[in-house]
Amino acid sequence: MKKTIVIGGFTKSQREKELQKIKLKYEKKGYQFIEYIENGLLKSIAIFEVNDLIIRKEKSIKLIGTGILFLIFAIILYISGGSNNISVNKNLNLFNVSDFEYTMGNKDAVSINIGESNTKYINITIHKDNIKEGLVINTKEIKDKDLISITAHWDKKSYFQNNKNSFTIFKILELDKINNKAKIFLETKLYSVKNDNSININSITTIEGQAFINLIK
Repeated sequence: MKKTIVIGGFTKSQREKELQKIKLKYEKKGYQFIEYIENGLLKSIAIFEVNDLIIRKEKSIKLIGTGILFLIFAIILYISGGSNNISVNKNLNLFNVSDFEYTMGNKDAVSINIGESNTKYINITIHKDNIKEGLVINTKEIKDKDLISITAHWDKKSYFQNNKNSFTIFKILELDKINNKAKIFLETKLYSVKNDNSININSITTIEGQAFINLIK
């Protein structure tokens, strides 16, 4: 079958040089040069004779190349955008401790909000009768799962303890009633509603002053 190739170049001399390059390129692929028709800019063509097997081989190579590029693009999307996992490893600020009557599972509870800003924060709720120095809640243990409720709100997305891979470890490291000061430790892994994104948090936060009084009252 015959195949035509447009020969580019603003002048005849440029097109003749381009023709020699095209001839060399396509003859290496098995094409047989037939003739060149000089017809000015964008209309000059080289005509080759080529075997159908060579054309089919070229199409197969193009399809494989396109498939590889698509796969690479999909992987990049998955890594950079498709799976937007967040890791926070620093001491977060205390925003507030609830000062109103609140219950969780029909028991008195208190809510603690910690984070970086009003768009990046975590809400933790625990039972008041568990508040003591040395408290450890580990939701990896079945008996502790109902002792804490936790939700993270980070950059307009919410994360929950909603699957088997999510967990929370909460500790009261210090509870100083003389100086009205407490330190809490939080390690948690939470997931979005669709389980396609996660947030990992590891932090120690200090609670003092009125917030401490709200915690223990």
